[in-house]
Amino acid sequence: MNLQKQLRCVYLHAFTSTLHFTDAVWVALLAARGFTLAQIGLAEGVFHGVSLLCEVPSGMAADLLGRRRTLIFGGALGVVSAATMAFAPSLAFICAGMGLKALGYNLRHHGSPDLRQPENRRTGARLH
Repeated sequence: MNLQKQLRCVYLHAFTSTLHFTDAVWVALLAARGFTLAQIGLAEGVFHGVSLLCEVPSGMAADLLGRRRTLIFGGALGVVSAATMAFAPSLAFICAGMGLKALGYNLRHHGSPDLRQPENRRTGARLH
């Protein structure tokens, strides 16, 4: 695959992977379902805690498994997280969904090539 086609694919992926319409309103949606602000804050804390703890391991996974597999797995975790959050009957499921969302976010972040780095532009970084 030539560099131009690869860049189009990377830009398309970057655009579609950042379309998180519910991120702006998830607090209101959970509040409308009867969760208190303290519970919602706890779920947000779980997100950031899992994100912090999984930052290095998800980078290692991208190095060991390859970027393409890491991107796919991160996207799959995002789908599972959204389904868990949508149909969660309790706070435990909300927190589990937020944890999965954080792990998926980290995997997608480490799996995507950063073409702003000069060495990646020169070599034409690939999703291997």
